Amino acid sequence: MRDYLKECVSVSVLKFILVPILATSLAYMFGFGQIDNGLPLKDVMILAAMPVAFNALIPPSIYDLDLDLANSCWFFTTALLVIVLPVLLILINWV
Repeated sequence: MRDYLKECVSVSVLKFILVPILATSLAYMFGFGQIDNGLPLKDVMILAAMPVAFNALIPPSIYDLDLDLANSCWFFTTALLVIVLPVLLILINWV
């Protein structure tokens, strides 16, 4: 995994910061925060911040891509849930 640390950090920044900000902003603009005490907005926030998981492992297997990179990113983003889940809990209680 240390061979792909730079790539894993890049994917993690995209997956845990940029994607949730974009998805939550769009959901808020569409009025999801006004429905059922913001429950749909909270769902979007949680789903946008989940690790890469299954979607990142199947295409490299099918298309003969770099499986070591895919596995490293999968493990790295899954391990980061230790940090992401408490932050999500704080954010969801704040919204």
